[in-house]
Amino acid sequence: MTVFASGLLLAASAWDFPVAPPAPGERLPEPVAAVRTAEGTAVIHAHNLAWNSKAGCLEAKIAIPDDLSGGNAGDVYFNRDKNHSNLRTEDFPGITRVSLDGEGAARGLDVDFPCMLFDHPVFGNCSRAMTEGPLWRSIPRALVTFECGRLSLMCRLYLANQLWVFPAVNDTPPLGRHGDVFMSVTPYWIVTQGKSWSDQYYLRAALEASRSFDAAVKKTIVERGLLAPTIQALVRKSLKGVDSEADYVTEKAHPTSFPPDGLDIARLKASARSMTVESIPPLAVISGLAASRTGYASKIPEVTYITPCAAALVLRGNEKTRSFLVRAGGGEEYAFAVVHGDPAAAEISRPSPDSAEISVDREKLRGSGRVDVAIFAKTQSSGWGAPAFVSFAVVDPGAAYSDPVLTGGQVP
Repeated sequence: MTVFASGLLLAASAWDFPVAPPAPGERLPEPVAAVRTAEGTAVIHAHNLAWNSKAGCLEAKIAIPDDLSGGNAGDVYFNRDKNHSNLRTEDFPGITRVSLDGEGAARGLDVDFPCMLFDHPVFGNCSRAMTEGPLWRSIPRALVTFECGRLSLMCRLYLANQLWVFPAVNDTPPLGRHGDVFMSVTPYWIVTQGKSWSDQYYLRAALEASRSFDAAVKKTIVERGLLAPTIQALVRKSLKGVDSEADYVTEKAHPTSFPPDGLDIARLKASARSMTVESIPPLAVISGLAASRTGYASKIPEVTYITPCAAALVLRGNEKTRSFLVRAGGGEEYAFAVVHGDPAAAEISRPSPDSAEISVDREKLRGSGRVDVAIFAKTQSSGWGAPAFVSFAVVDPGAAYSDPVLTGGQVP
């Protein structure tokens, strides 16, 4: 495993990012679309990029022919570890590989944290991690701790049909000597058990699902920005041991990191193939989050992040029990369930069809460190869609490992 640099600056790395906003009436040049070569690669140069100020990232333009054959026609592959864990794109006819020219690569725009929007579905991976020093962690754990400022972008990429896969490395078993040290989870990526190349199995599975959709159904899914959430739901429902919709709304379908060879691939492909426009599952979102009062007062906030599909809190007050009201949106029917940690640590009641009151017992969190409550949405014609998560954690001084980022220790 290699060590990633945690201080990448997206804006400072853009080829054409304006130093100052354009003057009134001044128009920035429109980017030219990079053309896919006969070998299936699109090379991104400065003139293929524009700065999307609303998204806070680069937007890349690619011209992909409409007449490509193969089930992955229109899909884009982006490797962000210098081809260390490299997809055999020849196994997925029609897919387009993205690479950056020398200047883009020298600026680090093709390494570590995703930072580009595309107008095509993107499947990407990165087998890198910070393996040294007190801040050792995988890319996904970095994204929910000291890099959580990037989560709004990761959510935007998720809702722009981007599916990313990252290894957990030492953050969960079997490699993690301290067990599962994640303090929160999100649906914005897939985390795999192990290190380098463990990501390939789930990356390939996601691409199998993508090419199994009926063309008209996939077109609708992509137009709605739901490709990544739909594949997330299908992958979780295809885990071995998840045999029904009832199993899907339990801990069986939502591990912190996904096990090697964990899928029934035939079932995954069949589920994608049988999906109709009417059965496309909706996206569950957190439309509201309110907390009971606490006497805690410190410069370290309890809220780590709140994004549309994931929120995380570290309970720092002395109250034994805290109550939280979570309101859901996006569907016609909702389910709330504890999918990680001691179920007794988070008791759920339902004051209304679209909300849940969650009573968290912080004493029951000690040792385990975290409890995840998943939110699911469906319609009358669909099954449950991809989960949203609200994670609750405590900092336990007696635990074998306490993340210095969350305990107020060294932060980059």
